[in-house]
Amino acid sequence: MIWLKRLLFVFFGLVLILVGVGLVLPNQAQVERSIVIQRPATHVFEVLSGFSRFNAWSPWAERDPKTVYRFQGPASGVGARMSWESTHPDVGAGTQEILAAIPSSNIKLRLQFGQTKAESSYDIQDAPGGVQVTWTMVSHFGWDLAGRYFGLFFDRLVGADFERGLGRLKALVEQLPPDSYADLKIERVELSPLPIAYVSGSSANQPKEIEVAFAKATTELSAFIQAAGIQQTGQPLAISRSVGTETYEFDVAIPIDRNDVPVTGNVRFGQTYAGPALRVAHIGPYDTVSRVYPKVNAWLAVHQMSSSGRTWEQYMSDPANTPPNQILTYVFVPLTP
Repeated sequence: MIWLKRLLFVFFGLVLILVGVGLVLPNQAQVERSIVIQRPATHVFEVLSGFSRFNAWSPWAERDPKTVYRFQGPASGVGARMSWESTHPDVGAGTQEILAAIPSSNIKLRLQFGQTKAESSYDIQDAPGGVQVTWTMVSHFGWDLAGRYFGLFFDRLVGADFERGLGRLKALVEQLPPDSYADLKIERVELSPLPIAYVSGSSANQPKEIEVAFAKATTELSAFIQAAGIQQTGQPLAISRSVGTETYEFDVAIPIDRNDVPVTGNVRFGQTYAGPALRVAHIGPYDTVSRVYPKVNAWLAVHQMSSSGRTWEQYMSDPANTPPNQILTYVFVPLTP
C-alpha cells in the first residue's frame, strides 16, 4: 500500500501545483490581427456593423453548414444581435451583440460562447489606397483555471482563424464598387405620386447638348402651363428614361395642380413615382451632378439594395439668383421594395 500512498501524494502534489500555477496565470487572453482593404471606410463599416453578411466572411461558418442562426434587434448598429447553435466542437453555441458603432471608425461587440465571455472590436483606420482593419478579441476566464491554461495558447489557436476571416472579409469588400459616398447626404424617403406635365426629349450625351435640349423642352412646357392657367406646385424635374454612351433620353416635368385641360404640342400629363426612394442632396453646378451617380451605385451595392426604375433630378435653386457653388439639386433613386 506504500506505493499507492506515494502515487496519491504525487497526484495531489501535481494537482496543487497545477492549481497554484493556474491561480497566477492571466485571467484573460487577447488575439489581434490586421489587414489592409482597398476600399473606403464606409464600405468596411457597413459590412461589419451588422450580421447579414457575417457568414459570408466568417472563418467558422464553413465548418458546419448546419449551424442554426438567429438574429434579433436592428439590422445593424447598436443592439444588433446574432446567436448560433451547432454540434460541431469548433463552432458550438453562443451569442454576439453590437455594443457601440462609431461610423467608419470602430465597432465593439460582446460575445459569449459556453462559459467564456469576451469582448471583440473592429478598428478601421486610413491606410494607403484604403483602410486598415484590426480585429481584436479579449476573452475572460475568471476562476476557470482550465480556461487560463487555454489562454496560453489562445493567440496560436485563434489567430489563424482571424487571419483567414480577415482575408475573406477583404475579398468580399473588394468586390464592391470603389466609389466613396462619405461626402453625400443620403436619405431614405417614402414618396407619394404627384401630377405632372412633361415634355420628352433626347440629345447627345454631352453636358452642353443636354443643356440645350432641356432648355427647349422647359420653354415649351412653361409656355403651355402659363397659357392653360395651370399652377406649378413644385420645382422642375428631369427624369432619365435612357442613358447611353452616345444618347440621353429624358422627360422634363413640372408638378401641377390639375390636368383637366387639353394638352398641346409635345406636352403630356402623368404622375411621378410613388414608393421608397433615396434622396441625395447635391450642392454645386449642374454639370457636376453626374458625379453623384457612381457614388449612389456604390451605396446601393454596399447596403445590398437595388434601384427599381428611372432616376430623376429636382432643381431646387433658381440659377439666376444662386451662385453656381450653392445650387441645390436633389437626385432621387427609386428602390426595390
